[in-house]
Amino acid sequence: MADEAVIFGYRYASGAFIDAGNATDADEMFEDPRNPSARPGSRAPQVMVEHRGQHVSTIDLLAGQWAVVTGSTGTPWVNAVRHIDDGRVGLRCYQFGVGDLSDRDMRWSRTCHLGDEDAMLIRPDGFIAWRSRGPASDHAGSLKDALDRVTCRALETATRA
Repeated sequence: MADEAVIFGYRYASGAFIDAGNATDADEMFEDPRNPSARPGSRAPQVMVEHRGQHVSTIDLLAGQWAVVTGSTGTPWVNAVRHIDDGRVGLRCYQFGVGDLSDRDMRWSRTCHLGDEDAMLIRPDGFIAWRSRGPASDHAGSLKDALDRVTCRALETATRA
């Protein structure tokens, strides 16, 4: 039987994410998984939330899809997803505290440092690709730019021109 290992706390130093540029330990490949940074390049924290009346892990909820996660007053981000999703990436949106998703113990919000107006773009592999703090002047434009950059659609568009 081969030796197998599970590694927690891995963080990408570069790649398909947009770094906020404020990391003091950006060269560190690992972080404490009990105290995740929730920064772009790190895995979205795993906590239990309530979705459609069932307790579910955020890892299971977000697995295998591009997702935008926002807080209770992040409706402009929800509208931005509806506006920009052209079906090519299958972008989903989850808004905590509205509809069928709740963070009753506020564990997700505290662990991710996600405010009510903040947004986070999560890749299908569960890593954080981008985040926005507070309201944006152009929610759809900001989200589209981030998605284009991490999926290289901006390059695809430029090469066709």
